[in-house]
Amino acid sequence: MLGLTALFVPTGVLSGPMPPSIFQQKLYVRLEGYLDAPTEKVHPWRQLTVRLVGTPGEYRQFALTNIIVLSGNGSGFGLIEQLMVTKPNLFIAGHRRAIEDLASAPPDRFLRIKGTIAFGSRWFYLDQVEREEG
Repeated sequence: MLGLTALFVPTGVLSGPMPPSIFQQKLYVRLEGYLDAPTEKVHPWRQLTVRLVGTPGEYRQFALTNIIVLSGNGSGFGLIEQLMVTKPNLFIAGHRRAIEDLASAPPDRFLRIKGTIAFGSRWFYLDQVEREEG
């Protein structure tokens, strides 16, 4: 008979946000909005404080206008509501080129960013950045 072994990590040994567990429900989503745009100009549904992993500087503001769940079983509204409890709301990681493309977007440029996130996690793994021309 096989037994289960548990791994216990003492509190305080690990610091900072943890990447999602393999056991968490993952969603592939599209976030729509603007990076560092004035809220009075774009009227976001939620203003997210984000950290673009691998870029210099501190936190950025993502004016979220819409979230669409492309695959997975979950609610975009529920996902965003659980993110609003902590700051920063989201850590955005991914391939260097995708992160640089997102980081260099002008504040008036409408963005559609696609990636994977798990419920209970603040880690968004960026897959694709689409910029509206204009």
